Amino acid sequence: MIKRYSVLCTTLSILISLNLLIAGTTGKISGKVTDSKTGDGIPSAIVTVIGSTLGAATDANGNYVIVNVPPGTYSVSVSYIGYQSTRVNNVGVNVDYTTTLNIQLRESAVELGEFVVEGERNPLIRQDQTNPVIAVTSENIQALPVTSISEVIGLQAGVVTSDDGALHVRGGRSNEISFTLNGKSVNNPYENFSSIGVATNAVQEVTVSTGTFSAEYGNALSGVVNYVTKEGGAKNTGSFRVFSGDYYSNNENVFSHIKDIDAFNNSRVEATFGGPTFLDDLTFYASGVYDRGKGYLYGTRLYNTTDFYVTRDEFTERIAYLDSIGNPFPDPNNPGFPFYANDPRLGRNDQPYYFNPLNRSILYQHLGFFQRPVLSSQDSLGAPSGDGGLVSMNPSESYNIQGNITYRISSTMKIKYEAVYDNGKSQSASSYYNSYRFNPDGRPTNYSNGLLQSLDWTHTLSNSIFYTVKLSVSDSEDKTYTYENLNDPRYLPAFYQTPLPIVGFLTGGTYLGRTFRTLRTIGGKFDLQAQLFEDHEVKFGVEVRRHELQLEDYAVEFYDVTNPKRVIQKFTDVYSDSLRYAARKPDAQSGYTFYKKEPLQFSAYIQDKIELESSLILNAGVRYEYFDPSSKYNPNLSSAIANRENSFFLNQDLTSAKPDHTISPRVSIAYPITDQGVIRFSYGHFYQIGNLQRLYTNNNFRVADAQPIFGNAEVKPQRSVQYEIGLQQGLTPDLRLELVGFYKDVRDYIFRQIVYSINGRDRYEALTNLDYSNTRGITISLYQRRIPGTLFSSSIDYTFSVAEGNRTEPREDFFFSEKSGKSAETFLVPVSFDRTHVLNASLNFSEPDDFSISNILRLQSGAPYTASIPASLATQLSRFIQNSSTKPLQWSVDLKAEKYFMIEGLKYSLFLQVDNIFDVQNEIDVYSNSGDALYNANQVANPTEFQEIRTRIGKNHVGLPPLSTIDKYYLDPRNVSRPRLVRFGLSVIF
Repeated sequence: MIKRYSVLCTTLSILISLNLLIAGTTGKISGKVTDSKTGDGIPSAIVTVIGSTLGAATDANGNYVIVNVPPGTYSVSVSYIGYQSTRVNNVGVNVDYTTTLNIQLRESAVELGEFVVEGERNPLIRQDQTNPVIAVTSENIQALPVTSISEVIGLQAGVVTSDDGALHVRGGRSNEISFTLNGKSVNNPYENFSSIGVATNAVQEVTVSTGTFSAEYGNALSGVVNYVTKEGGAKNTGSFRVFSGDYYSNNENVFSHIKDIDAFNNSRVEATFGGPTFLDDLTFYASGVYDRGKGYLYGTRLYNTTDFYVTRDEFTERIAYLDSIGNPFPDPNNPGFPFYANDPRLGRNDQPYYFNPLNRSILYQHLGFFQRPVLSSQDSLGAPSGDGGLVSMNPSESYNIQGNITYRISSTMKIKYEAVYDNGKSQSASSYYNSYRFNPDGRPTNYSNGLLQSLDWTHTLSNSIFYTVKLSVSDSEDKTYTYENLNDPRYLPAFYQTPLPIVGFLTGGTYLGRTFRTLRTIGGKFDLQAQLFEDHEVKFGVEVRRHELQLEDYAVEFYDVTNPKRVIQKFTDVYSDSLRYAARKPDAQSGYTFYKKEPLQFSAYIQDKIELESSLILNAGVRYEYFDPSSKYNPNLSSAIANRENSFFLNQDLTSAKPDHTISPRVSIAYPITDQGVIRFSYGHFYQIGNLQRLYTNNNFRVADAQPIFGNAEVKPQRSVQYEIGLQQGLTPDLRLELVGFYKDVRDYIFRQIVYSINGRDRYEALTNLDYSNTRGITISLYQRRIPGTLFSSSIDYTFSVAEGNRTEPREDFFFSEKSGKSAETFLVPVSFDRTHVLNASLNFSEPDDFSISNILRLQSGAPYTASIPASLATQLSRFIQNSSTKPLQWSVDLKAEKYFMIEGLKYSLFLQVDNIFDVQNEIDVYSNSGDALYNANQVANPTEFQEIRTRIGKNHVGLPPLSTIDKYYLDPRNVSRPRLVRFGLSVIF
């Protein structure tokens, strides 16, 4: 045994210098072919995966293994002279799993027809599952009432969906998940989210790892999601699906205009087509999805962007009288100067607001030999110019196109080119709903697009060894602005964004921020998998990813055309009709940010999966990761900020950040206790670099205010140690129970801390590795598969977990003083996305090719929040501990019902899909002083809060929102879950 391992280690040491591997995209079929009477192994029997070039011959003991099998359902044929040929149907294969298929052959002296056996399409118990991996097939996705893969991921045990829709795995942050597409990482390192979207109709299988994943995967603290896309087959296949509908709710008190039904408010079109081409062994597959939604939040165009207001006492500039021919009328008491009059709009500040003051011209009234400045009758009130139209506040539109071409050069070689393009635009209501509610045209729009291109080469060297070379280029672009052209005349100076007192509704203006980010990632991979010594499945590899990041960010600045040094900042700057201004980018001192970075990532790993039949499966490996941030940091920030004098930038002592090196050992064991029971244990170390957005914050080290914020390219990678123990147990032939206990300890968490400099006065915020978190919990899963002759299948997943982290609030209290060497006291509190109890259940009644009814139940504890006392009653001593309160329980039920028809050889279906069928109003955000989503304690504690604007509305002042808006000010629809969404659809499948 020692000698065998010496040979193995030597072989792997040589091979590891070759190159790379990362995420699995195939599975494996293995087993034994035996005589049905004697039970002896049959050597040299031919095992073939029908419809493919995959196969193997059994060894002297009748054992065989077929590697590099794409996920899916197959028929497997076995033949040997003197025995009746046997075919096993419905053999399911999943990524990174071994499908065990033992086959018995019947001895026959004469040639008989093929003996057909129905296999186990979805094995109930995975004997080789050493890590928590869930495989979700395209059939599963199609049956569920979902439209995105993230919804499917959110249903898995150990996954929590936060109130903003982000996914958290076992207490981790939402950007701690690694996403791979056919073995290629698609994470955008700027924020560490997926850089492209993958449509549900393009996916063959999704595997979700929710914990101690193997050494094959890296740069993730919490989980791994691996997408395997579909490929064309020997026959033409295709589908077309369209569905549309609208939100419908009885809760008009919160969701205004919700009963104005638009059948095309939320529409989606999906199409697929694939199959062979005019060339032998050349196949293709393409899919497309177009999605458009107007949302369910609406604003009213009470104001146009030019309709900011001023109070009447701000019209302080005097206006000259004109003579009869239009020249300034001379002042008889002041020779050489015109005779002035007050602006006719001048008045008291308690008079009605005057809107759109710069777009209204002063008229002149002829009075004999001079002209007096006056207002036109329609301008005397100073009313805003909005048309009162309804405007969607959270619209979105996107499309996704995926396609691949596969050429099988020979039975052992395959090359594939694949491209995925994702494009979307949206306007978010989360940040802008309240402020732009009556000035909706001033909001920004978010644009994004991504293109991933890859070239994959697969070469099978033998029945047990194959390698894959993968090259990829990923381009992504993200933009946010109100208008594309900086010089668009619709951009207006910042003073146009004047809010109404207390309520904060903007009465005009445009969002002035502009952000442009591009990222190109070039990757190269080589992966090798070998089945050695019968029991060892060995993988090893390396990966290289080089990023090219460019960021430009600024707020539009306006300047006096005749005096470029003069920046326009307030209304009185442009009161004069003669002043002309223009837009420009500010300088770095005023907040302009631009940088280019080229960070580099490299990783290598080695892994051995030892499968000792039914006695033990051991998966052990180690991973090495390298990261060069390609940036500088200031190691002397404290002294630099204390001694900066009048300098706006602390870039005198910049030093190049050193590359990071990490090594992560991981081991997991599965021990089958019976043919229907498996115990597993896993342990591992995991690392993740900080996202580049935080590392490169304030890249020019600008000191903008009393507490500047700095990134830090020198921070260490975040690290976690995770443990897990689990049990899979078959209760009946179609029912499985799974129990899992887990613990995760995360150190060197990246956190932005307040630091007081060495002089004890100046302070700043800098990125550090001082944060800490831990999570522990259990999951209980019941899965009932559908077996032939039945209609019902189901799954129930329950997670109990406690996720805690260092206290970080109040921010001003969490500091470090370099002068005294002391820091604020800290202790563990629940993290903001912690949910103690999460239960997801899916139920499905179906008859293939006839009908399908499925629903999803989601039930989860509310997230923590920090309670408070109304501001009018609060004192310095009335602080609550961070996240010491909990929001109410949340639940919802989604439904999908589909009926199939066959018409002239084509398969049609009509379906209904309803999200939140019971129209449950879950409280996803609450007012901290009441613990309620739609009630703020200030309504009682400070009843005069809106008195000024109420008084003005009561006096019928022009240009103000209706009184009902003020009465329902705290009935914020963003604080509750979205209402019921009903959609009808039609599909065609061939």
